[in-house]
Amino acid sequence: MKYKAICFDIDGTLYPKTFMTKAMARIIFYHPVVSKQYKSVRKLFRDNQERFEELGLSDMTFAQREAAMYMKVLGERKTKLAEARVKLDERYYSRLENEYKRLPGQPETIDTLKKIREKGLQTGIISDWPFFNKLEQMGVKELFDVILNCDDTGYLKPDKRCFETYLKKTGLKAEEVLYVGDSYRKDVLGATGAGMDAVLVNSSETDAKKVPKALAFFRDWKGFSKWLDENVLNAEENK
Repeated sequence: MKYKAICFDIDGTLYPKTFMTKAMARIIFYHPVVSKQYKSVRKLFRDNQERFEELGLSDMTFAQREAAMYMKVLGERKTKLAEARVKLDERYYSRLENEYKRLPGQPETIDTLKKIREKGLQTGIISDWPFFNKLEQMGVKELFDVILNCDDTGYLKPDKRCFETYLKKTGLKAEEVLYVGDSYRKDVLGATGAGMDAVLVNSSETDAKKVPKALAFFRDWKGFSKWLDENVLNAEENK
């Protein structure tokens, strides 16, 4: 079989993007300044990932690096790193966690993951966000063999080190893993940059020329599951 594992993003991938869009909209509506700051923190983090050693952040954890970026966004030179971390957690992540308490179960996702595992493939996760209790609420946590997020990798997608951490953890070769995500820039370009194949789900894309690195793209899990059956799980070349 060509693939030995199928690895997934979580947010906007394992559940419909509409949930994430509504959750973000509520936070932006009630806490616009904090939302804008957080967006800036994430952009600054990604823009500086290649310079962590130069910036003196190479020996820090992800949480410390993110706090350092938050300090820059706030312009608070005198604030201690630990204090910045607490502020970010209280001002943004606690509110985000409350939003995800609304996340419903995902039966279609569960059925597809079970089908993958029945074929003997490993399943994994590489996420950029905190887990909270999302996997438990969707009813999928026990269906994954390896679960990693930014706290484990130290970086944000599309940095290939996120994907290399997964490969090191599993002992798999890049060509043995299919990655599934909802973002072309973060998921597809990140995974293919590390040597994996990648597909898009919950995608509004209709033109393959706009996502040339994607092996395929799907509007929903129904389309993805059908393609998976025909091209991966039951394909002649994979037997």
